[in-house]
Amino acid sequence: MESALFEDLLQSLKEAKAIVKGEAKPSRVFTVSVPDAKAIRKKTGLSQSEFAKLTRVSLKTLQNWEQNRRNPTGAAAALLIMVENDPSYALKTLHIPDTSLCSKKIKISPKLGRKKISKQTLSKSA
Repeated sequence: MESALFEDLLQSLKEAKAIVKGEAKPSRVFTVSVPDAKAIRKKTGLSQSEFAKLTRVSLKTLQNWEQNRRNPTGAAAALLIMVENDPSYALKTLHIPDTSLCSKKIKISPKLGRKKISKQTLSKSA
């Protein structure tokens, strides 16, 4: 390793150590906010079971999010943010035709749009 590169890395480690000890301030700070699943669900007026079916996550997963045992990440977090920003549009897009009728009967298959493909089917298409 080149001497100059090694010195840069060593200096970076010293700076990191000083930041962790509180002796120096970081040059920048990143803040990542986690969507509040419970508040978002309540905004829609749906029960936990209905909201879990609608967003195609298990009821346990939604409960873990709402009780802050786990945090939604990736596509799930993005979906929650979309529901939070425009619940009516999101519900309509997620297959509830009339958002004023969001009370108790939502039947959404978690396997919607998925097809089972056999090995035989794959070998025929190859």
